[in-house]
Amino acid sequence: MARGRLRSRLGACGLAVLVALALAGCRAEGSVVLDVHADGTGSVAASVALDPAAVAAVGDLEEGLALTDLTAAGWATSITPAADGSAVVRLDHEFESVSEANALLDQLSGPEGPFEGLRLSVDPSQVRDRWRFEGSLDYRAGVASFVDDGLRSVLGQSIDDAAVEAPVALTVSLPGGTTQTWRADPGDSVTVSASSTIWHGATIGLAVVGLTSALAALVLALAQSRRRSRDH
Repeated sequence: MARGRLRSRLGACGLAVLVALALAGCRAEGSVVLDVHADGTGSVAASVALDPAAVAAVGDLEEGLALTDLTAAGWATSITPAADGSAVVRLDHEFESVSEANALLDQLSGPEGPFEGLRLSVDPSQVRDRWRFEGSLDYRAGVASFVDDGLRSVLGQSIDDAAVEAPVALTVSLPGGTTQTWRADPGDSVTVSASSTIWHGATIGLAVVGLTSALAALVLALAQSRRRSRDH
C-alpha cells in the first residue's frame, strides 16, 4: 500500500476513513461516546484500540492516519502507545447544537456506515425538554460498512470478505442522567433507543404559584359572597 496515496485519501474522506483503517487492522475495538448537555452543547469522542499487529500494519500512526488533517478539521487527536506495541487513538470534537452533533456522527459513520441512521433530537416546551437518541447501530456489513469505493481502491484488498475481529460500542449520555451503551460485533444490527426529560423547575414553580393565587382569590370571593348574603 502506498503511504502517500493513503494519506491523500484520508485527508479527503476524514474521520470515517480513520475508523475504517483502524478497524481493518488485525484486532481492534472501536468506541464512540456522545455526551449531551441540557443547553444542547456537548462532545463526541471516538477511540480505537489497536493491537500490536494493527499498529505495525499502519506504521507511523500520526502520519499513516493523517491525524494532522483531522486536527485541521476541528478534531482533537491523541495517540497513547503501550509497552506491548498496542496503541489507542482518540478523537474528540465539541458541538454547539443538536444538528452539529448529528453532523459529527455522520462524519464518524460515512455515507453508509453503522451510525448513519442514528439521530439526536429534542422536543422543547416551556415546562420540559424531551431528549431522544434513536436509530439503528447497523453493523451487518462489519468493517466494510465504514469503507467507500475510493478507499477500497487505495487499500488494494477486499475488506468486504476480511475476517476482522472489530467490535464497536456506542455510549450516549443525555441531559437528566440517562446513560446507555450498545455493543455490536460484525454482522449485528442493534436497535438504539434512549430518552430523558428535563423539567424546568422555575417555570413549574411560577405555574404553581399562579394556580395557588387563583385558588386563593376564588376562596376569598366565595367568602365575601357568603358574608354579603348573611348581611342581607
